[in-house]
Amino acid sequence: MKKKLVFLVFLVCLSPALVAQQISSEVVSPYGGSAVGSYGQFDYTIGQVVQETIQFPNNMVSQGFQQPAFDLRSDLDALVYCNGDSIHIPIAAIGYRSAGNVFTAELSDAAGLWSSPLLLGTANGTESTMLHARLPFTLPAGSQYRVRVRSSLPFYQTIPPENQQIDFCWIRLTVHALLEGMQQGDGTMVPLLYNLGLSDDPTAADSILISQMYAAPPYNDIRNFNTILHSDGTAECLLPAVIYGPGGFYLRLRHRNGVEVWSKNLIIPFSQELDYSFMD
Repeated sequence: MKKKLVFLVFLVCLSPALVAQQISSEVVSPYGGSAVGSYGQFDYTIGQVVQETIQFPNNMVSQGFQQPAFDLRSDLDALVYCNGDSIHIPIAAIGYRSAGNVFTAELSDAAGLWSSPLLLGTANGTESTMLHARLPFTLPAGSQYRVRVRSSLPFYQTIPPENQQIDFCWIRLTVHALLEGMQQGDGTMVPLLYNLGLSDDPTAADSILISQMYAAPPYNDIRNFNTILHSDGTAECLLPAVIYGPGGFYLRLRHRNGVEVWSKNLIIPFSQELDYSFMD
């Protein structure tokens, strides 16, 4: 009788520890294998009797070895982006086993449709990671964009989160100009900065200052951009996509050893990429 009482007391003391344990719903048996196909991934057992999983609140007891549940999630931090912005896409992956798996991040069109998704980036592996990409400058503005992440082994994709808004915030301006005294024929210039060891770019000719100028008196400068004029006569800078003054702005170009020049007409942003030539 005393032995039975001792055994019962032991079970009572042990039961709280069992109740507190959290066990995943997915298991892998010591005998069996795994099959992967277009339907997903299927784990099977050989030579063992199937036993129903026992469940009760906050606990689960199942046959086999415990392993993490399979899941794939992604959620962006921001809901509003600009054209040309860097975008960082977190991927939370659980239960992936194939080293050949590829995670792919895609962007829908402006209407939120997936007929022609834009590839944002890829990553190989089985673990959670972060994909880094840049939105094209030519991306049209819209409030219905969506981002999704797909895996290849097994094939699975996240449910796209809330719609992302992408605004037309920046213009990529390309300026064409040649500096007198540096020309070497055929519309090119000597790469002076590179030759002097001041730049690693073999096309770097010299630095110039490009300014956005207010379109009405007193024609003050709005923003100034130091950039590099390349040997082919091109220079690039990013301008905010805001129309200043009466319908646009003027462009001014300055060089340390030359006379400043202005655009003849107002520059009116009509797309995300603009070209202006000071050689006409």
